[in-house]
Amino acid sequence: MNTTQARRWRENREARWDAGSGAGSRGGVVIGTTSGGKPIYKSHGHPSHDKFTAGDHREAVEVHKAEIRKLKALARSASKLQAVSSSFASSKTRAGIEADIDQHDTSAGHHRIQAKARNKAEATKS
Repeated sequence: MNTTQARRWRENREARWDAGSGAGSRGGVVIGTTSGGKPIYKSHGHPSHDKFTAGDHREAVEVHKAEIRKLKALARSASKLQAVSSSFASSKTRAGIEADIDQHDTSAGHHRIQAKARNKAEATKS
């Protein structure tokens, strides 16, 4: 590869990065990764989760549980601050936090079910 080809390759590579080819670039919010490096999306219905193993789904459950813990702590803080200053934490903010908690709870439940199903499928293959 000569210097012109190398420059073009770098430019194309940068354009590919800008277009977004990484995790989260095609929709969805990445909230973590599995130990194998697979992205875990906020929504349990993301197509990339179809390639998860039972272990990946178990890891996703734990990531969603951690997000729920963070959101519950945020909700408690918002409630305390609202008692002091009603301009800080509106009911919409609390409702948004609660909606996120519900979504993570639903996603964790889905991953739990998928982990059990994959365990069964992997056991029958052996």
